[in-house]
Amino acid sequence: MRLRFLLAASAVFPALAATSPIHIAARLAPITIPAHATAVTVEVNAAAARRELLAAANDRTRDILLDLDGIEAERSPEVYFEVYVHAKSAARGRSAGNVALFGSGIRSEARGEFHPAHVQLVITDQVRAALGKSSRLAVTFVAQGAGGSAAAPRSASALTIGKPSIIIAPRTRDACGTGGIWRHARMFRHHAQAPSSVG
Repeated sequence: MRLRFLLAASAVFPALAATSPIHIAARLAPITIPAHATAVTVEVNAAAARRELLAAANDRTRDILLDLDGIEAERSPEVYFEVYVHAKSAARGRSAGNVALFGSGIRSEARGEFHPAHVQLVITDQVRAALGKSSRLAVTFVAQGAGGSAAAPRSASALTIGKPSIIIAPRTRDACGTGGIWRHARMFRHHAQAPSSVG
């Protein structure tokens, strides 16, 4: 399944830009992974944000993050999703990480007030490689399950990502490329007090 979205350069509030080293480079439209899906690809026209993203990708003090906020499902999808960022029509390459819901983000398992899940994945290397081939990118979600079944895993419930975006933030990874993701998430929530939107 393929969905097409236009990736527009995001507006940044002057106060946020002046006080925070983290900012939203671009916003994506909400994403839905339907029930019974094995894979969903979101096509992204990154032409408007290409120069900014390449500058960040080549700056060793910064990282590009895929910020997936507002993730929810009515019940457990019973799978997790590998996430790939790549040039359109190119091979997926290395996974950027996983989206997995365990209680958080699952409405039927909420205890008290429901809270959507929030995942951030470092995609610096994937964006650099993809933009070297094309300004038309793709974000692919591939269902994966446990148990080694011969059948392709399928999501048992639809999953929605209400506020996906691409953000640029100071690099906090170690030399092996790990760490920093959740520190970025806390910093972003602290600084992004007034969300902006792009039509």
